Amino acid sequence: MFNPRSQDVLEIITKLGYMLFLFVMGVKMDVGMVRKTGRTACFIGVLCLLVPLSLGLVTAKILSNKWKLEKEDEVQLFYVSTVHAMTCFPVIVTRLDELQIVNSELGRVALSAAMVSELLSVTLTAIVTFTSQKSVAIGVLSFVATIVFVILIMTVVRRLMFWIIKQTPKGQPIKNSNILYIIMGVFLSGLVSHHVLNQSVLFGPFILGLAIPAGPPLGSTLVQKLESWVSQLFMPMFTSVAVLKANMQDIGVKTKLSFVHGIVLPVNIVSKFVGAMIPSLYSKMPMSDAIALALTMSCKGIVELASYSFARDLSVVNGAIYVSCVLYIQVNASIVSILIKHFYDPSRKYACYQRRNIMHSKIDSDMRILACIHNDQNISPVIEILDVACMENPINASVLHLIRLVGRAAPIFISHQIQGMINCDHTYSTNVVFSLSAFQVDKGDSFTFLAFTAISPIELMHEDICTLALNNLSSLIILPFHRQWSCGGSTELIDATIRNLNRSVLDKHPCSVAILADRRFPRDQNDEAASARDLYSVLVIFIGGKDDREALCFAGRLMRKPNIILDILHLVSADDADDEGTWEKMLDSEILKDIRHSTTAHGSTVNYMEEMVKDGPETVTILRSLAMSYDLFIVGRRYNAETRHTHGLDDWSEFPELGVIGDMLASTDFNSRASTLVIQQQPEM
Repeated sequence: MFNPRSQDVLEIITKLGYMLFLFVMGVKMDVGMVRKTGRTACFIGVLCLLVPLSLGLVTAKILSNKWKLEKEDEVQLFYVSTVHAMTCFPVIVTRLDELQIVNSELGRVALSAAMVSELLSVTLTAIVTFTSQKSVAIGVLSFVATIVFVILIMTVVRRLMFWIIKQTPKGQPIKNSNILYIIMGVFLSGLVSHHVLNQSVLFGPFILGLAIPAGPPLGSTLVQKLESWVSQLFMPMFTSVAVLKANMQDIGVKTKLSFVHGIVLPVNIVSKFVGAMIPSLYSKMPMSDAIALALTMSCKGIVELASYSFARDLSVVNGAIYVSCVLYIQVNASIVSILIKHFYDPSRKYACYQRRNIMHSKIDSDMRILACIHNDQNISPVIEILDVACMENPINASVLHLIRLVGRAAPIFISHQIQGMINCDHTYSTNVVFSLSAFQVDKGDSFTFLAFTAISPIELMHEDICTLALNNLSSLIILPFHRQWSCGGSTELIDATIRNLNRSVLDKHPCSVAILADRRFPRDQNDEAASARDLYSVLVIFIGGKDDREALCFAGRLMRKPNIILDILHLVSADDADDEGTWEKMLDSEILKDIRHSTTAHGSTVNYMEEMVKDGPETVTILRSLAMSYDLFIVGRRYNAETRHTHGLDDWSEFPELGVIGDMLASTDFNSRASTLVIQQQPEM
């Protein structure tokens, strides 16, 4: 298919593409995160490299002496054993991303360990390169030159990158000319590392990538402009050219070297697996998770294939060894992913057998809420709901600022109480923390909060939300709706990715979940008298079912607040009389009775209204008549609960995650200034 001349041209192009690939991976790596790596991840990263490296080299040396291999064959064994022992960060990131567990607990540990192992591998490779020079003097000069090169890159060039960021106006893209200069610097650094430092041509681009500040605006711009070319064009070409070099007929060559390699390879595989397992089990990690983590650290991919390909070009390894290594990478890539999925299921931990919802929480206990924020527009609506829910018994809130992962390889989770409220790298959460701090001062002891920031892929953010809710024993998760409205009432922003996130949380949540569709905007100072008295009117729409009972229990906590007008609209139909003796109807009647009793006991005023409806259109008519009378609607999701109250409305439902009633209240056709809080109770296990 490819003649030799075209293969040479392709190989040159793909090597340039591989340089860009390593540069992009360097940009995605945040070296500063190594300082924050936990002891377990650090030990895993070190041991999964040193254990197979030492055992593999010792085994290769013993067998080489026993079988009296030639010096060249012994060098081949040592090289292959070294590559087998490596844990390459780009490979681990890619595999975790494919499995969609990059921001799971296992994924975070694996990424931290892989980063430690990668940096250690680069260091050891550079040292071996120095010691293998023709003379001691050349080795020393190469060592000194490499140290100077790294220092210049990490000081002068890195400061230049920050200067470029500083010169870019906030919210504006990086100039294309600056991007072009950086790409030219990538190839220049490769020439310097090869001709001046006596290192691999790939060393310079990788170090330059590490010097680029990860994340927006510069790192993310470089990744966005280069990654599609690298991943969609250069890497497939590189893989094709590398596999073309493998002659399957060479695998049948029976030599002493092939026999010894057949022993060294399993030693490397087993020792690497054990090296990752020991620290995991020592830290009391579950056996299945420890196996999955060890399998993850054993993944092989494009970096190992490139190492063998370059060695094949330099005649460091022969055809038989090269073919066996390529086949091992293919088998590893095929089997390991299946095994990881078998041993590790991140959603397994969300199967809570404890009741974590509002209905089963004591009315006089602290209410634990996890509130999620995507942008500054979400801060005010979330604080408003928290203000409504504050009472004598305080709210213990965990506020999670969700930021999309751009220009980084590893997701980041920040606890602002532990890592500092504000630092130079994470100023994007400043507004969130300051706004909540001001609200806490205003509310005193009735409100406490913990602030967190999660930077992860949007399609995997539900892992951060559910894990934090699980760890903090939250009873309710509050999610912003994916639509935002302007002051004129029209739709201002629609983000389908946020909608998919909300649906993922609803599917896997470990507690109750509420979606907040905010449609309010600041009233005019000369508005109705209610604004002068600072009154806040709430309507609970109750039909029946566990979600409606959960919504009613949330509203029940508002009764003691003097500035809240709480109304309960109970929609009944002829079918309710037929179901009067069912368990669900008994629970509905009991919760309504409890609310009335609590109202009498605490001297609160709750208006209870009961309306008879025949079908969905009558329900719509009633709710439209009340649209402008309230500041907040609270309703249960009641997903797939077909009743006469909503008959005929399902066909018009646009957003099933809100339920039929919630979808209508949040519709652009529903003329209202009221926000809508749609609540789904924790599912029973």
